[in-house]
Amino acid sequence: MSRGQAIERLAAYLNLSPEALDIAQGWSILPPGPQRHVKLVIDDYIASKHPLIRQLYSNATHSDQLRFNRIVEEAQDRARGIPPAPEQ
Repeated sequence: MSRGQAIERLAAYLNLSPEALDIAQGWSILPPGPQRHVKLVIDDYIASKHPLIRQLYSNATHSDQLRFNRIVEEAQDRARGIPPAPEQ
């Protein structure tokens, strides 16, 4: 299964529109305040559709989410062929 097919399958399972996918893919470039707001909206939506996930979200901290964002962004960069940023 290709990456695109996996995204389409997940989007269909979560009943996400193309617009929602665009938001989810680009929200991490927002400043921290709006980023937290978008994360809350996404989490609330997903938790309302999938109660089992709600418990996982309720146990996550803001620092957990930032760490997860970094991991996802690094994976997206690798998939796009973008070399890793130099360590500071």
